[in-house]
Amino acid sequence: MFLQYKRSTCVGLVVLAGLSMGSIRAQAQSDESPAYGAKPEQRKALDGDYGLVTIVSCAYSTPQAPGVASINSTTGEFLVNGQPINLSGSGIMTFKPNGTLTLNANGAQVETSDILAGQTPFLSGFLSVCDGSYSISDAGNQLSLSFNCAITVPGQPVKLNVGPVKWDGFIGHDALQIHLNGEQNVQNIAISLASTGQQVQEQQRICLQVSSLDKL
Repeated sequence: MFLQYKRSTCVGLVVLAGLSMGSIRAQAQSDESPAYGAKPEQRKALDGDYGLVTIVSCAYSTPQAPGVASINSTTGEFLVNGQPINLSGSGIMTFKPNGTLTLNANGAQVETSDILAGQTPFLSGFLSVCDGSYSISDAGNQLSLSFNCAITVPGQPVKLNVGPVKWDGFIGHDALQIHLNGEQNVQNIAISLASTGQQVQEQQRICLQVSSLDKL
């Protein structure tokens, strides 16, 4: 989701008491949300906030004129020169029972090709606001999602619109944890002036991405 544009989360009584408290907690979770306290096959939706931590490694094309493809979407072949970028981030992903999601996150990047004397490869302060949708498998333990992000770039008069970002993975016990892997699809990056919204450049990327979510 994050983008570069630097340049160009008595024993019997004791046992019975424990079971009773556990039953109360499970019932409370079930009452709160369709995700909690339910068997996986009964889980049809998620509900609430999750803390997210993500690590990303991408290959970016160099910026081109708007509308110009720079990566072959079928083969993944680069049609122009590119560069490697590593990123990390954290934020809050919110799932709604109607199948929609939002993400508010901040991130940083390292341009691994900028390591000569005098260069500054590290840049932090990216702010991402994302929205999209998700679906849960019939078994109730697999999750797929897709979203797009609007990103504010630190110290630059531009904004980025990125997508589609696609993840899939597994929902843990009681939906308290989720682990996701990024799909290696071509993501489009529209580069626009922050002041007017006019698109001035476009680039593309393919990424490896792993994300972990914990219920808040």
